[in-house]
Amino acid sequence: RKQNQQQQQQQQRERCESDVVFVVSVAREEFAEAIHEESLRLKLDNRVVLFGGSSHVAIQAADVCISKSGSCSLEVGLLNVPQVVVYKVGTATAFVLRRILRFKLKYVSLVNLILGRMSVPELIQKEAVPEKISKEVANLLSVQQQPASTTAGLAGKKKLSRKGLEQLESYQELRAMLGSGGAVRRAAERVLAILGT
Repeated sequence: RKQNQQQQQQQQRERCESDVVFVVSVAREEFAEAIHEESLRLKLDNRVVLFGGSSHVAIQAADVCISKSGSCSLEVGLLNVPQVVVYKVGTATAFVLRRILRFKLKYVSLVNLILGRMSVPELIQKEAVPEKISKEVANLLSVQQQPASTTAGLAGKKKLSRKGLEQLESYQELRAMLGSGGAVRRAAERVLAILGT
């Protein structure tokens, strides 16, 4: 039975991978060529779309985002898209932050900092490797059929796993905490309070 489950999971992964497209929101034009060259080198050029417009458009089109830890993770959360947060700095910077400045945060993403708990997975430094990133992304997606009530507003998108749906629920809490007007100010105040400044 276990072998049958593993075979089914492998088939599901293969079906899922066959229609994967990576939309890369390119904030600075000078990075576009390097990203395109790398996609050619990896033979992914037919699966990589470079997008230079509003990041909101790219985020809203996504089934899942791989985001950086700053305001981008908050933006993705407020746009209600499941995400995996990746954060990596140079070895020297990491050493200075950890050993000299004794800089320690429980979380690096604004979503997790504001919520005060782990809502979105964070892959930091040595954890930010392709195998772990792809595993976390896969954990947010499911090929299982879900009730229409849980996928309202997600027409044309892949189905989310229980983890993905839980992330969307935490975003509702995030929006409630930030409120409507003045959300940026309240988010900044909350992060500063967490940092103890």
